[in-house]
Amino acid sequence: MILKILVILLLFICNLNAINISETGDKHNILGDSSVYFDEFNVEDIDSIDEQLFTEYNTNKVDLGLIKSSLWIKIDLFNDTLFEKERILYFDNFALDYITLYTKSGDRYKEYNEGVFREREFNNIINPYFQISLKPNEEKVFYLKVKSNTTALNFKLFLLTNEQLYIEESNKQLILSLFLGGLIALILYNTFIYFFTKDLAYFFYVLYILTFTIGHSYLTGMHLFLINGHFEYLLVRIFVIMTIFLLIFIKVILNLKKYKFLNYGIHGFTGALILLFVMLSKDFYPVPLAMSIMLSAMFYILFICFYLIKETREVRYIIVGWIFA
Repeated sequence: MILKILVILLLFICNLNAINISETGDKHNILGDSSVYFDEFNVEDIDSIDEQLFTEYNTNKVDLGLIKSSLWIKIDLFNDTLFEKERILYFDNFALDYITLYTKSGDRYKEYNEGVFREREFNNIINPYFQISLKPNEEKVFYLKVKSNTTALNFKLFLLTNEQLYIEESNKQLILSLFLGGLIALILYNTFIYFFTKDLAYFFYVLYILTFTIGHSYLTGMHLFLINGHFEYLLVRIFVIMTIFLLIFIKVILNLKKYKFLNYGIHGFTGALILLFVMLSKDFYPVPLAMSIMLSAMFYILFICFYLIKETREVRYIIVGWIFA
């Protein structure tokens, strides 16, 4: 009798920190119940990570920005039912470069890979996810290693049922489809106007919206419905080209040739972006530098608009359009 009580007490203590999947419902933000380790120099692997000190993560979102370090997440799950349970570990951000799930099988860990640069057969699910299962009364520890070199390391992590996975993806894809549909309609409308008027402002505006649409679909994963793959280190190039077309559009529509000092600024930003585009490669991919130049160009355009607001009627349309965009 005493032995049984000790066994029950031991099981209770072991499962005290574990997440009971029968109590999480269809959708549960699991980050707040997990622990994390920040691998600043990318030196840890699954054999050494057990020796590191994980700390409790008290927020429901990872928001680390542009870093080249890795984040390890430790998730302890427990199935207290008499039936095998399947769940989904689901990331809400498509644009994560490398994600690895480690799950113990016997004395070794099995490795499963996801992320932008990890090839998998596209099954109409855009965001990264892993399918896991727990046997009756089984406790299991999962390790996730997340690393992103080309975009910000920002995401939420959910524990979902299979049915909820398809609900989440359907809702996301519906919203993205409506947004992209509106952009495509805008492209077609302005293309027709250009062919009728031959106004170069419409030509560069179409190119600007087109590159923005391509970049947005690439960033959200909607391009997978047309191209099953992801071209490495392309996203910044797309947005650099987009900013170049935007600068040229502003120059043409506002006729900045009349304002030499403003025109010189447009030429300076355009030249810097063209140089950056030519230099970009796998070995030279300075995302913070590219973002700084593009944001500075946007602020310069805003400065031009407010400077010319009383002299040029088109400026008001640009400001109104920018606000609603």
